[in-house]
Amino acid sequence: MRRYIQPYEIANEMSMRRSVFKGAFVAVEGVTDFRLYGKFTEPRDCQLVIAHSKDNVRIAVREMAGTRGDGKTTGIVDQDYDLMLGKKPEDGLFITDCHDLETALIRSSSLDSVLWEYTDREEIDRFRQRTGLTVREALLEAALPLGVLMFLSLKHDYNLTFKDIDHREFVDTATLAADLRQMVRHVCSSSDHRNSDKGSIIPVLEKELAKGHDPWVACRGHDMVSILLLALRETFGLYNARNMGQGMLSGTLRLGYGFDDFSATGLYRDLKEWGESLGLRIWQ
Repeated sequence: MRRYIQPYEIANEMSMRRSVFKGAFVAVEGVTDFRLYGKFTEPRDCQLVIAHSKDNVRIAVREMAGTRGDGKTTGIVDQDYDLMLGKKPEDGLFITDCHDLETALIRSSSLDSVLWEYTDREEIDRFRQRTGLTVREALLEAALPLGVLMFLSLKHDYNLTFKDIDHREFVDTATLAADLRQMVRHVCSSSDHRNSDKGSIIPVLEKELAKGHDPWVACRGHDMVSILLLALRETFGLYNARNMGQGMLSGTLRLGYGFDDFSATGLYRDLKEWGESLGLRIWQ
């Protein structure tokens, strides 16, 4: 049912709340955003509103701040590929520092906490000796080609599908290295791919990778968490990680994400300044 929720319903919800709440409304894309950012908000001055999609955040905030003249309404949206595609941030909205929320979690100390709790230290040492990489570095290298491929698909209208990717098809669990050709083959085989064949995509992808995109912007957090889950289950995880699912791992990463992590972000700083300009305290 959530996919049928209209942005004007979200705006109406905020308008109804406005009769009793005089602080700031911050619309967020989904439940997981609400759970994470809600840990840090000051409830007397700020209320989060779940909009159920990025487009709903944009339209609802535009309706509230523009049409209805409520200057104490804003929203947080994932950066996704907007900046890479040359799209400027929409007025009245704030964007994540990284590609999305889960990418930010992997970048933070939360990943270190998860690794400490759920991994065999000797296996982690052996992994680093095999690859010359930390787990965080390996996750970035493994997820980057897929992230850049999705960027190219959006940019050149390749019509590729990335919803149900099976990372085991192209990621070596011993090293977390991604096989570029296997990855392209897997994505194309599960896509309605009309515009280019597999062979034509690979050189374009290799050329784009050589440009050195910021991996924290190009990598999807979903891919990084999925690859980490593979490694926990099959490479360096302890017994308590063997039956872990993606939802549980994402939730554990959110639990480990603390105020020190969040307060170091541009998103925290920019929203703090926006609130102060209105005489409000957005964060605790």
